[in-house]
Amino acid sequence: MDTPESFRKGRKMGTQLQPTPVLYGKDAEAVLKEINIKLPSEKAVESEARSEFFKNIKKKGL
Repeated sequence: MDTPESFRKGRKMGTQLQPTPVLYGKDAEAVLKEINIKLPSEKAVESEARSEFFKNIKKKGL
Protein backbone atom coordinates (compact mmCIF):
# COMPACT_ATOMS: atom_id res chain seq x y z
CA MET A 1 0.00 0.00 0.00
CA ASP A 2 1.43 3.34 -1.07
CA THR A 3 1.24 6.29 1.38
CA PRO A 4 0.39 9.75 0.04
CA GLU A 5 3.19 12.32 -0.25
CA SER A 6 1.54 14.75 2.19
CA PHE A 7 1.38 12.07 4.89
CA ARG A 8 5.09 11.28 4.56
CA LYS A 9 5.96 14.97 4.66
CA GLY A 10 3.90 15.57 7.81
CA ARG A 11 5.38 12.53 9.51
CA LYS A 12 8.90 13.76 8.80
CA MET A 13 8.14 17.22 10.20
CA GLY A 14 6.50 15.74 13.29
CA THR A 15 9.65 13.87 14.20
CA GLN A 16 11.76 17.04 13.93
CA LEU A 17 9.81 19.03 16.57
CA GLN A 18 11.50 19.57 19.92
CA PRO A 19 9.54 19.41 23.18
CA THR A 20 8.87 22.74 24.88
CA PRO A 21 10.53 22.98 28.29
CA VAL A 22 8.24 23.63 31.25
CA LEU A 23 9.46 26.33 33.63
CA TYR A 24 8.19 26.95 37.14
CA GLY A 25 8.79 29.57 39.81
CA LYS A 26 11.54 32.15 39.45
CA ASP A 27 12.74 30.73 36.13
CA ALA A 28 9.30 31.20 34.59
CA GLU A 29 8.99 34.74 35.99
CA ALA A 30 12.41 35.66 34.59
CA VAL A 31 11.51 34.34 31.14
CA LEU A 32 8.17 36.18 31.12
CA LYS A 33 9.84 39.41 32.20
CA GLU A 34 12.44 39.04 29.44
CA ILE A 35 9.72 38.47 26.85
CA ASN A 36 7.70 41.49 27.96
CA ILE A 37 10.66 43.90 27.86
CA LYS A 38 10.63 45.47 24.42
CA LEU A 39 14.04 46.27 23.03
CA PRO A 40 14.43 49.67 21.37
CA SER A 41 14.39 49.73 17.60
CA GLU A 42 17.52 50.49 15.58
CA LYS A 43 16.21 53.96 14.73
CA ALA A 44 15.67 54.76 18.40
CA VAL A 45 19.21 53.67 19.26
CA GLU A 46 20.65 55.73 16.38
CA SER A 47 18.68 58.84 17.34
CA GLU A 48 19.79 58.50 20.98
CA ALA A 49 23.44 58.27 19.88
CA ARG A 50 22.97 61.26 17.57
CA SER A 51 21.42 63.38 20.33
CA GLU A 52 24.27 62.48 22.69
CA PHE A 53 26.76 63.51 19.99
CA PHE A 54 25.14 66.91 19.53
CA LYS A 55 24.85 67.46 23.30
CA ASN A 56 28.62 67.28 23.56
CA ILE A 57 29.20 70.00 20.95
CA LYS A 58 29.72 73.40 22.54
CA LYS A 59 27.26 75.99 21.32
CA LYS A 60 28.68 79.21 19.90
CA GLY A 61 26.72 82.37 20.52
CA LEU A 62 25.67 84.55 17.62
